[in-house]
Amino acid sequence: STLNLNGFTVSCENNNWDTTLTDSSTVVGLAGSNAKIIGGTVSGGNYGIALGGDGHHVVSGTRIENTANDGVVITSSFNEVEGCSFVDNGWGYYPTDEVEDDDFAAEFCPEGYVISAAPSGMPSPSPSSAPSETAVPSSSPSVSAMPSVSSPPTVSSPPTVTNSTAPADPGPNPCYNSYVSGDAIDIPSETANHNVIRDNVISGYGDDGISSVGSYNIFMSNAIKADPTDGRGSRSDDGIMIRGVGNQIINNVITSPVDDGIDVRYTNGYIECGTTEAYVGGYNIIRDNTINAPVEGKGIRISSDSNIVVFNTANGALSADGINVDRGDCSVGGNRNYLADNTANDNADEGVKVEATNNNVLVRNTADGNGREGFLLEMDGG
Repeated sequence: STLNLNGFTVSCENNNWDTTLTDSSTVVGLAGSNAKIIGGTVSGGNYGIALGGDGHHVVSGTRIENTANDGVVITSSFNEVEGCSFVDNGWGYYPTDEVEDDDFAAEFCPEGYVISAAPSGMPSPSPSSAPSETAVPSSSPSVSAMPSVSSPPTVSSPPTVTNSTAPADPGPNPCYNSYVSGDAIDIPSETANHNVIRDNVISGYGDDGISSVGSYNIFMSNAIKADPTDGRGSRSDDGIMIRGVGNQIINNVITSPVDDGIDVRYTNGYIECGTTEAYVGGYNIIRDNTINAPVEGKGIRISSDSNIVVFNTANGALSADGINVDRGDCSVGGNRNYLADNTANDNADEGVKVEATNNNVLVRNTADGNGREGFLLEMDGG
């Protein structure tokens, strides 16, 4: 079946984050199999579009915007999301007029940003409320003025968000954190495989532009741009983050990610280190991608094994390496990777850095104009 929005908008006005983290509601949900959404706009709500059931769904040419959680969440296989635009998705949790004295929110507030209602009936002190001296009649004999005493310096109070003044969109000063927000496109299930995400334009996202823990998925020709100057965008994470096996990341352009441009991991972010399941991942292809100016992270970070990383450009990282191979969260990854014909120029730290890992192959890579070494290979002294 096909839903052609034909330029119309399907929206949910309430996109406040669910503080219980149990709200799985969506604006549009596709169950069963072989459903298709074409064109139009899906706006607001918790999740924008959910692709579940038996999969084989298609979302084509649709604008997905202003969701609290993921713009598109995929929990099934053999789906395609192509030619869509994603704007300001995964903006996550921040105080609204329903929130007051919420520890969950306060944990993520910027320093000095207070969530509390001022006690009722307690007017703020001001100079005008201080008792005034009685005026001296003009006919009275003049009396020499007493020496003036300076008032104590005023101490500014931190800004306070009350249930009447909390902004609907706090913009540059939200109580917000990327770990309680969503992605533009999210594949959160290890059984959601063989999906194709291509030719999409992603601008503004709470956590990752694209996040996936599935396998054998293809991410191709997407344009992803974070806005590190935006209050919430400044706390976002990676452009593309993948776990799993046999994925392909090809010909994507990623601009100004706050953390890593492309982050290739084991599944260990969800599973305790030391278990067999912790080390599922690798054998991915990362080819022909361009990453420009990561703010805090690397252009490309590889921390799983046996990946092919070729013909990529990772330039202009503002505070880190262009390409980095490391051991990952459980200190076992980053081995047997093949890096060839990549370019890593004008990065703040190393162009290409390989940490204390094993059996990696580097051929025909270029690193020029970097703040530190062009190539740094660390050796394990053990």
